[in-house]
Amino acid sequence: MSKIVNDKEVCFIICSNNTLYMEECLYYIAHLNVPEGYRTDVLTIEDAASMTSGYNEGMRASGAKYKVYLHQDTFIVNKNFIQDFLDVFMQDETIGMIGMVGAPRLPASGVMWEGPRCGALYTWRIRDTQESWMADDALTQVEVIDGFLMITQYDIPWREDLFDKWDFYDCSQSKEFERNGYKVVVPKLGKPWCIHDSGFVNYTHYHEERIKFLEEYGKEMPALEKQDLYKVTVVVTTHNQKETLQETLAWLKDVDGISNIIVVDNGSNDGTAAWLSSQQYEYLWFDEGAQGYGKLWNAALQNFGTEDGIVFMEAGMFPEKRCLVELAEALQIQETGIANPVSNYYGNNQCAINCKEELSRIRLTDQGQAGRDTFYKTLLTNWRIWAVRKDIIVVNGLFREEIKAPENVLADFSLRMIQKEYSQAVCLGAYVYESLRKSDEIYAEAGQWKFEDRVFLKAFWGMNYFNLQPNQLLVNCIQEEKDKEFNVLEVGCDLGATLFAIKGCYPNCQTYGLDINEAAIDIAKHITKAEYGNIDELRVPFQEKFDYIIFGDVLEHLRHPEEVISMCRDLLTENGYVVASIPNLMHVSVMEELIEGRFPYSDAGLLDRTHIHFFTYYEIMKMFEQAGYAVGDMNRVAFSLSEREKEIIEVLLRFSDHTEDWMYETFQYIVKAQKKYVKIQDN
Repeated sequence: MSKIVNDKEVCFIICSNNTLYMEECLYYIAHLNVPEGYRTDVLTIEDAASMTSGYNEGMRASGAKYKVYLHQDTFIVNKNFIQDFLDVFMQDETIGMIGMVGAPRLPASGVMWEGPRCGALYTWRIRDTQESWMADDALTQVEVIDGFLMITQYDIPWREDLFDKWDFYDCSQSKEFERNGYKVVVPKLGKPWCIHDSGFVNYTHYHEERIKFLEEYGKEMPALEKQDLYKVTVVVTTHNQKETLQETLAWLKDVDGISNIIVVDNGSNDGTAAWLSSQQYEYLWFDEGAQGYGKLWNAALQNFGTEDGIVFMEAGMFPEKRCLVELAEALQIQETGIANPVSNYYGNNQCAINCKEELSRIRLTDQGQAGRDTFYKTLLTNWRIWAVRKDIIVVNGLFREEIKAPENVLADFSLRMIQKEYSQAVCLGAYVYESLRKSDEIYAEAGQWKFEDRVFLKAFWGMNYFNLQPNQLLVNCIQEEKDKEFNVLEVGCDLGATLFAIKGCYPNCQTYGLDINEAAIDIAKHITKAEYGNIDELRVPFQEKFDYIIFGDVLEHLRHPEEVISMCRDLLTENGYVVASIPNLMHVSVMEELIEGRFPYSDAGLLDRTHIHFFTYYEIMKMFEQAGYAVGDMNRVAFSLSEREKEIIEVLLRFSDHTEDWMYETFQYIVKAQKKYVKIQDN
C-alpha cells in the first residue's frame, strides 16, 4: 500500500544514541523559521543497527515530501534553512538531494576528503571551533555529499543490504540518486548553514566499508575510469645504499600509480650495480663516481622515456599506497609545477609519522576531517621526494649541471619556476616516511658541493642567500582572524618567502616587501608587492599604512636601527606592531670566544661579518621603549649547550646581579612590539 506524500511537510530524521547531543540538535531545529503553509516533524531513531537501517526506518515512517537526514551532532544555525533548501528544489525538479559539503568528483580511493570539495560548515573539534570553507561560488552538481546533513525531495531506499555499519552510507546514497536520474547538489551557501561537532571519529570499519563501496560503484566513478591518467615515472637515486634500495623497490611494488621505475646509481661501490643488472628495472650507473644532481637528474630524463608526471626520490623514501596518485592529481592543476608529499620531516608539523607501517593509519586518522584543506602552496621543495610535470621541465629548462647539491639544484629550478609564474604545492593527503634522518648526508662530497654551488649561484643570480623557507617564528607572531583584511610590510624581504607564508595563512591580507638587493626584488615581485629600497634612508616607496612591519634578521645590518624603528611609528596603523628577529650577542658561544681572546667573524650566524650593530636583551628593550613601543611578546630561540658552555654560564652569573641564565642561552630573540599611543599635550 503506497503512502500519501505531503508536499508541504518537512521531516527531520535523526539516528540518536546520545541524549545531550540530541537535545542540542532539537533545540536548533525548534528555532528554525517555518515557511507559511508548511509544517515540520522530527523522527528520532534510537540505537539503530546502522545508519542505513535507521534512515530507512525513518523514511518509511514519514509521509513528508522533504526529508532532512542529519547527525545528532549537527546543529542547523541558518534560521531560513527550510525556505533556502525549498528554493533550490523548486528551481529544478531533477535535483534529488542537497548537501552542505560535497565532492564534484570523488577521488579514485573513494575517500571524499582526499580531493577537492565544495560547500561550507562550522566545525567543532576537541580543541577549537572553526569555519571551514571550500569552493562556494555557485550551486554545484556533485558526485557525492557528506552525510552530516542530507536533504531529499524523493524517497530512494538506503542500501542497508550493503552498508551495515556507519560509513559510506552517504556516498552510496549519492550514487543511488544518480542511478535514478537525479542530481545531487551543494547550493551556494553564503555562510555555513550548520555546525558539525566532529570531535571524535571512529574508523574501525571504515576500510571494509570503503571496499564495499568501490566494488559496488567503482565502474560508475569518473576518477576510476580516468585512473590511468594519473600514472607517474619514478626516478630513484641511490649511493652505496644497496639494502635500502632493495627495501625501497620492494615497497614501491604495492604503491599505486607507478608506470615505470628508473634507478640511477650515483657511483656506488657496494655491489648495487651488479644487483641491478640482474633485475628488470631501467637503470643508470655512474661508474666514474658520484656526480652532482643537476647531471644526475638530467641523465635520467635524457636516457629514458617518462610519463607526464615524474617523481624524483631517494632510496629510503617510503610513500603511502595512494601517495603518488595524489601527487599526480595535484599536478593536474594548471599553475602547479611541483607537488610535494607530507613526511616526518616535511610539510605538516602536526603529522607524526614514526615508521612506514603507520602510513595507512595516518592517512585515515589525520585526513579524516571535514573542512580540511587538501593542499597548500609553498616555495620550498623537499629534494628527497618530489613530483614535477614533464612540460614544466620543457618550459623551465633542464637542471643546471654546474650545480651539484640536490637542494641547490632545486632552489635554482624553483627560482626559474617563480619567474614563469608556476607554483608548488604540498599535498596534505600524500604521505611518505623518510627513513634517513634530516641531518644525514648521503655523500662525502656534500660540503664541497655546497661551497662550489654557493659561488656559482651568487655569480649567476647576484644574491648571497637563496632562502625559500619562511621564518615561521615571524609568521606565528601575526595573530588575526583568518579572513581579516590588513597590511604587512617586510623590510629585508629577500625572495618573499615569509610574506608568501603569511598570505597563505591570511588570504585577504596585503603584503609588501622592501629589500636592498635588486636581484632578490626581481624574484619577490612575482610573489608580493615588492620594491627596491634602503630603509636606512628613512623612507619607503609605499603610501599605505601597515598593521605589521617585519624585520627578519635585519636590524643588526642597519646603520641607524633606532631611528628606523622610530620612523616606523609613522608607517603603522594606530595599534600596529613591529615584529623582529634579532641575534643575541650575549649568547654563550660568543662569550666562549671572547674568553679565549677571539671574535671570529663568519659568513653567517651571530658574528656575521655584515652585522653593524649588536644587541642583547636589555639593549633590545631599551631601543623599543625609547622609540615609543610596548614590547608585548619576547620569545627566545635556544639550542642545546655543551657541558663547557653550561659551566661558562655558571661562572659568568657570579659576576653580575643583573643577568640570568636564559640571557646566555638565547641565540635569537623574537620581538613583537606594539606602537604606543602618545597623547599630545595642549600648550
